[in-house]
Amino acid sequence: MEKQEDIRSELYGLFFEYSNDAQYVLDRKTGKYVLVNHAFERLMGYTKEELLSGEVSHLDLVHEAYRDRVKLLDNPGKRVQYDRFELEVIQHSGRRRFVEVTVNNVKLGDRKLRVGSVRDIGRRKRLQKQLERQIDLQRKRNIEVAKSSLRIYQLTEKIRNTPKFATELLAAGDEEELLKRATRMLTDKSGLNYKDVVFHMKEGDYLVPRSWTVDVGDKRVSIRDSGRLAKILRGNVEKVRTKPGEEIIPLHGRRKLIGVLQVFFEEDERLLFASSGTVKAEQRDILTTLADILALSITNLRLFKQVERHSIIDQVTGVHNRRYFDRKLLEEIEREQRYGRELSLIYMDMDNLKQINDEFGHDQGDLVLKEIARLAHESSRRIDVVCRWGGDEFILILPETSLEEAKAKAEKLRSLIASYPFPRIDGGESGEPVSACVSIGVASLDHEDTDPKRLFKKADKAMYKAKQNGKNRVEAYSP
Repeated sequence: MEKQEDIRSELYGLFFEYSNDAQYVLDRKTGKYVLVNHAFERLMGYTKEELLSGEVSHLDLVHEAYRDRVKLLDNPGKRVQYDRFELEVIQHSGRRRFVEVTVNNVKLGDRKLRVGSVRDIGRRKRLQKQLERQIDLQRKRNIEVAKSSLRIYQLTEKIRNTPKFATELLAAGDEEELLKRATRMLTDKSGLNYKDVVFHMKEGDYLVPRSWTVDVGDKRVSIRDSGRLAKILRGNVEKVRTKPGEEIIPLHGRRKLIGVLQVFFEEDERLLFASSGTVKAEQRDILTTLADILALSITNLRLFKQVERHSIIDQVTGVHNRRYFDRKLLEEIEREQRYGRELSLIYMDMDNLKQINDEFGHDQGDLVLKEIARLAHESSRRIDVVCRWGGDEFILILPETSLEEAKAKAEKLRSLIASYPFPRIDGGESGEPVSACVSIGVASLDHEDTDPKRLFKKADKAMYKAKQNGKNRVEAYSP
């Protein structure tokens, strides 16, 4: 029996000594190693003699970041019999290695010992870190792929909505409506998705801000200013740095710049596009296309309004022409019918235009016509309409005016013209101004007869009556 115990003890000793895992036995009271095997020597880089001599404390072999963790094994308030954890040890060379430690606190008689097994997990840790790096890299790649997909989606949405933008602007009736429509399209969350939009339109020597998303007040900027907006208007785009979250695009009309478009981005979109220079350039290209569409729409609308104005304005006198009179008279008759109000006409014909042309020339006659038109316009209300009917004939539409009121206005206008000193083009030897006089007919709308042609004929007849009765006078139509 004793022989078997001896064999068993010897075998246990051999297992301990030649185990692949580093093993040790520590006296917990003194902190000195009692036994260490060959694997422990190799792992720590110390000889058995150095370790068993007591010159090397077990805490000296533990990195300072883990010493408190090891001290817990001997904490009186916490009875530890078995524990397993990871830490870093410091080899004799000073190199640090990650290990996994398994400990058992035991008692052998009155002696408190710790039996420990140490396994080098450095390779596992390296593989773990490598895997974590790969996972992190893959995660970043996945995030970037997701961002790229989102960028492509947002760019695609903007490109897809560009034709809609152009179509929407075509339906605008005036410039303010056009800019409002542009704002609505540019800030549509399901479309172009910009945060705020400001249009800086060139008016004379100034850029005047207009916006329906932010309060811009009346912060007009001189086109000769040294600021960013004026520089871009003058074409110095390369010298201007935009702020994060905005783009400033010039509005190119036909052969000239008509303003500047300032666009602000939503914060999430700004961050998304800022990380890719290529995609940011694509974003600016889309904005440039939108700005070009906007500028072309504004220019075309202005040209249309100019052509429309020329079509209804008399080029000599600057008041409305016969075409506009026909349309406006019909509108006013319909309005007067709807609200039951009165409407009158003043039909005015010069008495001496032929003599003026014969004596002073046609340029002088045109000047007199222009001055008469000005006098008629300045002595009229905002709702009155002054038109040139023909060569030396003018007609005034007077809404909400009775026959008596129209006659009084006509008399005042006749007197004004008769006493007005019309300037001479040639200066004249005597310096005397040119005199002119008019015959005026007045007629009012009969609510039983609302034909615009018959209303005009009534005023025409009244005017001829004034001619027949001596000229330079006012006559009102009576059946």
